[in-house]
Amino acid sequence: MESASTELKQLRLIGEIVSRINLGKSFGDILDAVYTHLVEILPCNRIAVGLVEADGTRITLAAVRADGPIVLAVGAQMPLGGTNLEGLIRRNETLLVNDLEDYVRTHPRSGTNRQVLAEGMRAAMTVPLIAGGGAVGVLFLSSRRRGAFETRHAEFVRQIAGHLAMSIEKSRLISMLEARNLALAESKALSERYVVQLESDVMRKTRELELSRERYRTLLAISNTINESVEFDAVFDRIVEALQQVFPVDRLAIVLCEAESNQARLYSLSPRGERPGPESDNIPLDRSLTGQALRADRTMYWPDLSALPETFESNLLAFGVRSFVAVPLKQKERTLGAMNISSRKSGCFSPDDLSFLDQVAEPVTLALRNALAFAEIERLKTRLEKENVTLRQELTARDAMQKIVGVSRSLEEVRAAVRRVGPTDATVLIRGETGTGKELVARALHQASRRRDRVLVTVNCAALPESLIESELFGHERGAFTGAVDRRLGRFELAMGGTIFLDEIGDLPLGTQVKLLRVLQERQFERVGGRTTLTVDVRVIAATNRSLEAAMTEGSFRADLYYRLNVFPVVVPPLRERVDDIPELAMHFLEHYAHKTGRTFLGVHPATMQRLLDYHWPGNVRELENVIERAVILGDGPDLRVDEGLLGAGSRGPKYRQITLAEMERRYIAEVLDATSGVIYGPHGAAALLGVKPSTLQSRMKRLGVTRPVKGPRAAKPAV
Repeated sequence: MESASTELKQLRLIGEIVSRINLGKSFGDILDAVYTHLVEILPCNRIAVGLVEADGTRITLAAVRADGPIVLAVGAQMPLGGTNLEGLIRRNETLLVNDLEDYVRTHPRSGTNRQVLAEGMRAAMTVPLIAGGGAVGVLFLSSRRRGAFETRHAEFVRQIAGHLAMSIEKSRLISMLEARNLALAESKALSERYVVQLESDVMRKTRELELSRERYRTLLAISNTINESVEFDAVFDRIVEALQQVFPVDRLAIVLCEAESNQARLYSLSPRGERPGPESDNIPLDRSLTGQALRADRTMYWPDLSALPETFESNLLAFGVRSFVAVPLKQKERTLGAMNISSRKSGCFSPDDLSFLDQVAEPVTLALRNALAFAEIERLKTRLEKENVTLRQELTARDAMQKIVGVSRSLEEVRAAVRRVGPTDATVLIRGETGTGKELVARALHQASRRRDRVLVTVNCAALPESLIESELFGHERGAFTGAVDRRLGRFELAMGGTIFLDEIGDLPLGTQVKLLRVLQERQFERVGGRTTLTVDVRVIAATNRSLEAAMTEGSFRADLYYRLNVFPVVVPPLRERVDDIPELAMHFLEHYAHKTGRTFLGVHPATMQRLLDYHWPGNVRELENVIERAVILGDGPDLRVDEGLLGAGSRGPKYRQITLAEMERRYIAEVLDATSGVIYGPHGAAALLGVKPSTLQSRMKRLGVTRPVKGPRAAKPAV
């Protein structure tokens, strides 16, 4: 296996050298590649190339690469006449020296080896570079280890030596050709016909050279673009711009293979608006030219689409397209997709053009792979962030504050219903007035189910704009609408394997109701702007404070959706119908907010408790909680007292003086300001106690006409 691996590395090195020679790489660049790969194959720490001067009397060191300080540097010269080196070149022999110190002792005139020895090298290999029957230079390899080089190493190095010699000879020939062209251009003694022909040849060669340089610059620009951005659209625009400099490109598309179907989908397109048809985002590979190229696993070119039988790409004829090229984009053994290039000119791509496009495919594939990887990372990051939020909500829900509290018979019936339906996957519709605790019941259902270890995703249908609720529930694809710059997962996908709670389901728009009905019936949906059908495993719990029966009569709620949701209804009774729960709830909230604010209360004053029992509680448990919290903030103990001003006009007992909401708000703000001695800002200020921003509190004070009391030990209450 080790031998096979070494042989493979040797073949790769030879292929790399040949490729760089064909691309017109500089000799220094080729030497860099040789050194980089050789150190993986041979015990080589230093490589140098010396060139034979034109008079054949000496060698000049032209390039040196080493892993440490260099003593024998570029420009150093070595005489040839009467030296061992001259004999090696003449006989085209390879010299192995596996003890450089011993060699220097026996050859004291070898000054260059002495300098290499000073660099820390202990073994050396000298290989003549022969091209065209003559010596062009010498390849010097050195190692820091004695006995490092073997005969097999020498045999391999002689193989690459021929290619290096060829690259050196090629450079010299190019220089000679350029000198000859210059001499021919300056010659005025030739006939007019010969001069015209010569000028034509020079222009053709110049165009070819310029085209080669332009393509090299194009390839370099595309490669550099990859490092500039992970957003493929930005990279794609630069690729299009670069290719249009050297090709008659009128249209360029990147398509991605779909792993689960015999289709590809359009990923990027330029010009962006030129889609061949309404279904053009999905490309059937079995009847498209793109599919032919992907199956053949090579670049394919069709010079005239109008002369072909009908395929998917025939739609491009409507945009004036005639020539079409499909270039597979491969990452190792996996095909990501294809780069499709179109032109309005027939037969405008040459074999050299197609060969160059194969080179362009490599950086384009890299850019595409990076973009897909980044998009996946962003998708997972977004999902993780949303799941973290949901998990934090669940942890909060498990707090004692959030438990269902009460001893009434009606509440026990709710608990019994939760225990019965919770372990199933049945859809549950929770009904009840605002503030009765419908969300707590939904969380209890989730905790009682087999999905308790997965997320519970909560969606308030009334809090989302109609234009966004469909995207929020089902997600959207990139470009589905203005502002959709990335693919986004919907709440149903985030709830995969868990539970989704749709609060205020009665406010769901009719269009979204149709999609929700399909999810309930078939467990399937599509993202906004997408064509791929997704299947979900999610339990649905819905809640409403509205009469869905009345909404069906009005036509604002679908009857079929109602019957799908109303599989197991749970009715949460209002607080006025479970008066027995008020004392336990009041004590529960008192303990919570007393602990939260650092205050001590022994209990609820009897008169206050009676007042709480007599009140009608139109805001239900939520209103009771808010009243207790305000009373804790304003109270001094030891018993909690609730001023009648903190309650509304819903009392069922003695009729208290009715006040307006504005008056009650003025009184409440004044009480809090009095308790904080007029301090608004800070952790113990009035704004923090009220749970609002200081600027918001000041705005309300101005609107209600509340003034701050004078700071002091206990300022008088302001007039309200």
